[in-house]
Amino acid sequence: MSRSSLIRDGLIYSSLFLVLLFSLGTPLSLVTVWFLPLPFLLFTARQGWQSALLFVVLLSGLIVVLTGSVYTPLILLVTTIAGLVMGELYRRPQTTGTDVVLGGLVTTWVGFLTMLAVGAVFFHLFDRVQSLWQEQWAASQELFRAYGMPEELPDMPPLGMVIPGLLVFASVPIPLLNIRVARRILMRGGFPGKYLPPFRTWRLPRPFFHIYFLALILLLLFGESPGSFPVVLGNAVSIFYLLLMVQGFSFAAFLLHRSGRGKGWMTVVVLGTLLFPPAALIIHVMGLIDTGTPLRDRLEKKR
Repeated sequence: MSRSSLIRDGLIYSSLFLVLLFSLGTPLSLVTVWFLPLPFLLFTARQGWQSALLFVVLLSGLIVVLTGSVYTPLILLVTTIAGLVMGELYRRPQTTGTDVVLGGLVTTWVGFLTMLAVGAVFFHLFDRVQSLWQEQWAASQELFRAYGMPEELPDMPPLGMVIPGLLVFASVPIPLLNIRVARRILMRGGFPGKYLPPFRTWRLPRPFFHIYFLALILLLLFGESPGSFPVVLGNAVSIFYLLLMVQGFSFAAFLLHRSGRGKGWMTVVVLGTLLFPPAALIIHVMGLIDTGTPLRDRLEKKR
């Protein structure tokens, strides 16, 4: 890339990022917050990670000048690194859309955990979140009593067991949304389109089935033990549960496609699961069956 192209892209994507950044103080933040990595993804895909690092340093200095806070660039570090990683993976010819999304997902999740750890050490963030968590749990109990349900809620789960799993949920939309938008822009500039495979073809490796049950057994045996081991097990079970839910939806999409049903039926399945919680158990079991057995392969052979 020429120097003029480098400067042009720097100006364009700096402006885009500043627009996204300052929109966080408006109602548009409900949408724009998910696209903060996009300028870095686009710039890195076009110019490479070395130029992108310089771009990040200069942009961070500009943000400090505009906001007067040295903490703002640190807070935005998660989205910055996610954009850099996804852009560099998109730039490489041998990578697929799956590689780009997984790279963004892992980077975002680790970045969230790192930011949480830094906040806990230097700003006592964990204590504040723990206090809010207890207040919300108590408020939920009061709400149950107000509706004539005297039963007490179960004991509040440790926050350290909940947060990593919640951060996985929060991390998932970021790479999915950004690759969808970035792909359209980059393809206009001559880049290849990198897509995820059809959802109905997604398959988890079979060892995930065994690891999930092993983690469950260990959690039942050592869940009350002191130390961090139960927390690690609880997070592992939460993450694998999420993955198996996704696998269950994938299997449902496969069955619907096999029977000639349109995509609208998949929307009905997802909405039904959200509105009728017991259906989530069925989807989870479907994910277990699809991951741990060759049922899908047998169905494909019968076609």
